[in-house]
Amino acid sequence: MTPDLEPFLGRIRALFPDTRGHGRSSRFERAEDYAYARKCEDVLLWLDALGVERAVWGGASMGAALSLWAAIHAPARVRGVVSVSGPPYARSPSRG
Repeated sequence: MTPDLEPFLGRIRALFPDTRGHGRSSRFERAEDYAYARKCEDVLLWLDALGVERAVWGGASMGAALSLWAAIHAPARVRGVVSVSGPPYARSPSRG
């Protein structure tokens, strides 16, 4: 997605995390360590360390799905979502 954002890089602060098991991030043994809940927790901790309270989340495919997950489960931390080719996210029955 970086080439798509290049026209905006002078006006925005863009951060590109490696989520669990992707890029140079750590690998884990258990499948549950790759759940969106854990990935979102990691990104929120990273944003905390950077002093970012709210952000526009976005991505393609898995990044888009993670952005939708964050919007549902941590709405106070999400200013907006850019979802490119992300799978639809269905609300859990307990959330209506």
